[in-house]
This record gives sequence, structure tokens and C-alpha cells, in this order.
Amino acid sequence: QAESSGLNKPMASTVSIGSAYEHITVDPPALENMHTAWNYMEEIPTDQNEDFVSRYRDQFPETEYINQHGFSHYVSYKLYEMAVEEAGTVEMSEVNNVLESGLSISTAAGELSLDPATHHLSHNIYLAEVGEDHSINFLDTTESVEPEWLRERCSLDSESTWEDPVSEFYTDV
Repeated sequence: QAESSGLNKPMASTVSIGSAYEHITVDPPALENMHTAWNYMEEIPTDQNEDFVSRYRDQFPETEYINQHGFSHYVSYKLYEMAVEEAGTVEMSEVNNVLESGLSISTAAGELSLDPATHHLSHNIYLAEVGEDHSINFLDTTESVEPEWLRERCSLDSESTWEDPVSEFYTDV
């Protein structure tokens, strides 16, 4: 709508590119000047990511786009694999204890570290802009963003254990 009405102002979306990959599925120049910030986009210009995308496409050639959600699932499986190997078992409480020790993993989107207090990962955040031809231009990278804001509001450090869990509903009121 913005393009058809002649509105040429920068726009932002956390859905259009990293999740819905509309820069691939919608004809140019509809998303020109769209900005987004994600922890993963298929176009991240690193050797590690180019290798990851190549290996992924070799295994799943019908994939239209490797979005942030698909990448996050991949990372989750790799962290689980690491935890099982370190625990030497698939027994849930032992695997969870390893996960909660603060694992780190080298990925196509950079180094990620699992925060034991929140169960969230530190991430690099990539700020990108869509060009007239719907190519992606990376404007900035903020490295190793930690889940500080979440740690302040929803720390899982407590007397809770896997054997005797304490569960409370959190509201930000």
C-alpha cells in the first residue's frame, strides 16, 4: 500500500523479512526501504552462514527460505545434542542440568550462549534494510545481546528444581 500510494518513508517490520520472508515472495519494489532486526536471516554475509545455507539446501532443497524460526529450531536441536553427549544419557533431569550449566555454541549467526537464569540465548542482532530489488543490505550488528531485561523480570533462579518444581505465573503489571 505504501509503494502504490507513493509513500517513500522507511518502514520497519519484525515479521516481513526474518519470519515471513516477504522480500522473496512479494514482487519488488513493494518492500523497498523496509527495515528489520533479527538474530537470523538467510542472507547474513559470513562464511559460516554461507556454509550453513549450502548444507541446509543440500539436505532440504525445496526450502524457500531459512527463516529465524527454522534456524532457532536447528540451534535448539544442536544444543540438545550437545547436552545429551555431555550428560551421557537422554534422561531429562540430567540433560536439563547440562543445559542449565550455560552451554555455548558456534553457529551461522555467531556465538550463542545459553543463560541458565532465563533459559534464553545471547544473540547477535542484525539490522537490515530491503533494497529496491528486494536484496538485503546489513546496516549494523549488535553482538552478543544478553537477556538482561528478561533476567530482571523473570529469573528462573529459585528454589525450584526439576524434581520439585515451583511454578508461578508472571505478569508485568
